[in-house]
Amino acid sequence: MPKAQKHSSHPRISARLKRANGHLAAVIDMIADFPVPGLAASDFCGTLRKQLPRLYSIASSLRAHPAEVHLTIAIVRYHSHGRDREGVCSTYTADRVDEGGTMPVFLHYDKNFKLPEDGDTPIIMVGPGTGIAPFRAFVEERAATGAIGKSWLFFGDQHSATDYLYGDEWERCLADGRLSRIDLAFSRDQAEKVYVQHRMLEHSAELYSWLSDDAVFYVCGDASHMAHGVHEALITIEEGAVGGFGAHVAQLLADEAVFDSGLKFRSMVLPDTFINQASPADMYAVAAMNAPQIEAKVLEVLGVASIGEKRA
Repeated sequence: MPKAQKHSSHPRISARLKRANGHLAAVIDMIADFPVPGLAASDFCGTLRKQLPRLYSIASSLRAHPAEVHLTIAIVRYHSHGRDREGVCSTYTADRVDEGGTMPVFLHYDKNFKLPEDGDTPIIMVGPGTGIAPFRAFVEERAATGAIGKSWLFFGDQHSATDYLYGDEWERCLADGRLSRIDLAFSRDQAEKVYVQHRMLEHSAELYSWLSDDAVFYVCGDASHMAHGVHEALITIEEGAVGGFGAHVAQLLADEAVFDSGLKFRSMVLPDTFINQASPADMYAVAAMNAPQIEAKVLEVLGVASIGEKRA
C-alpha cells in the first residue's frame, strides 16, 4: 500500500489511502471500494506479497527455564477505516492457539545483542513496552550464572497500574540484588508525558559514570520513535559531560520541561533557573545543541555576537 499511496493521483484512491487513526488502508479496503469484476480469488492472491515473519525477542533464559521459551506479546486490536482490525500474529497466538497447542516458529540469531562475556561488566538496559523481553532473559541468565556485574533497567509504558510488565518480578529482583536499579516512566500517569529518555536525562550524571566504567548499553523496542529519543539523550549526556556543560544542566533542562518527548527544544525561552544557575560554558554548549531558536537568547545573556566569537 505505501507504493500505491506514493503513485496514486486519483482523488478517491488518494483519499482512501490516507491514514485513519494512524493506520493506512488495507488491501481489503481497496477491493471493497474499487471492485474488479471477474477477478478470480487465485489471481487476486497471486498479486499479494508473502506475509512477513513476526520477530519476537525471547524473554527467558534456558538456564532458568529449561526446555521453555517465553515471549512477551502485546495483542494488537484497533478500529480503522470503518473496520475492527487485529494483529495477525498477536491475535493468532492469543485467540487461535489453545493451551498445549503448537505453532510454526524459527530462530533468528543476533550476534551483537548478547550479554558481555565478563559477568562483572555493568549493563544498562532500556526497554519500554514489550522491548522489556530480552532484558528479562538477561537478568535471569546473569542470576543463573552467578554474574555479579551491576544492572540498571529503564522501563516505560502508558500506565503503571496496567502496563508494568513483569513488575512483581522486577521488584523481587531489586530486593534480592539480581537487579541493581530500575527507573520507570509511565507516560500517561501524569499531565506531562514522561518517557525513558527523560529518566535518562534526570539521572545523567550517574548514567555517564556507569558508561565511563565500561557499562554495556542496550536498547530494545520502538525503533521509529523511542530509539531516536534514547540516542539523542545519550548524545546530550555525552555533550554535557565532555562538551562543556555539567550533567546538572541536563537534569535542570529536563526538570524545566524544555525538552519535548523527542528531546528537541520545546520552549523558545530559556527558564530563569537555567540562566541563573548555568555557567557561561554551560550556556554555550546548550546554544550549540541544534537549538537555533534559543541561540539568540543565550548570546544576548552572554553579551557576544556569536558562538564563534567566544571560541576565537
